[in-house]
Amino acid sequence: MVDLSVIIVSYNTREILLGCLQSVFDTLDETIAANRYSADARALSRGYEVIVVDNASTDDSLPRIEAWCAGEFEHAPQQASLPGVICSPRAPAGLRWASLDAGAAMPSPLPQVLLLRSSRNTGFAGGNNLGLAVAAAAGCRAHWLLNTDTVVAPHSLLALLRRLDERPSAGAVGSHGALL
Repeated sequence: MVDLSVIIVSYNTREILLGCLQSVFDTLDETIAANRYSADARALSRGYEVIVVDNASTDDSLPRIEAWCAGEFEHAPQQASLPGVICSPRAPAGLRWASLDAGAAMPSPLPQVLLLRSSRNTGFAGGNNLGLAVAAAAGCRAHWLLNTDTVVAPHSLLALLRRLDERPSAGAVGSHGALL
């Protein structure tokens, strides 16, 4: 069981996907650190998973992401579209990850990053459904659906999780972005 599943659907988006993943891990680190010092934030006490659904990309998206997860590839630091936000260039040390075909038996426990390969392009909705099925099987309490071009702003995840804690009956919470 985990507190949060981050689901990202990708189709031929390796460069922007790396930037998205980097910003996700930056905010996950920030949220975990906030947990240590805040009595009111129980966010991520049971952990998280990041599920990247590859919708049958024809570029080298999947091998590039696998190399990044393994620490074998350092993405050039990227200036995010948010002022003052620069994403980390490499995967977190000791990252637990796996790459599987959609429909394959899931490892237990789930890794921190699961790269799920779809045999065909199921579109954004279909890719999210594949990721949500894996997340539901893990007993996840919250799902965060992101586009690959998302650069996560500092504090955004903590704010979303706190909002869910404030309203336990909420079916969904969302955030809005800024075009800069």
